[in-house]
Amino acid sequence: MTALRSHGGREFSYVAAALAVRELAKYQAAFAIDVAAHNALGVGHPLAAGMPRSTNPCFPKLTDRHVAGLGADRT
Repeated sequence: MTALRSHGGREFSYVAAALAVRELAKYQAAFAIDVAAHNALGVGHPLAAGMPRSTNPCFPKLTDRHVAGLGADRT
């Protein structure tokens, strides 16, 4: 959710992402934890501290909704 559009993300602010996770947690707490962890650890840290040569190859795979993972489109 918080990844830049140029990396395939939605470019949500951290507040918007937190509100989305909070709303999701009302119905599926375990899934909300997975979404929050994916956004914080899988996307947040590389965005904050990663170098372009290492983040550019991985972000299309982390944020593409056609790749199996959170929010994957299996059609």
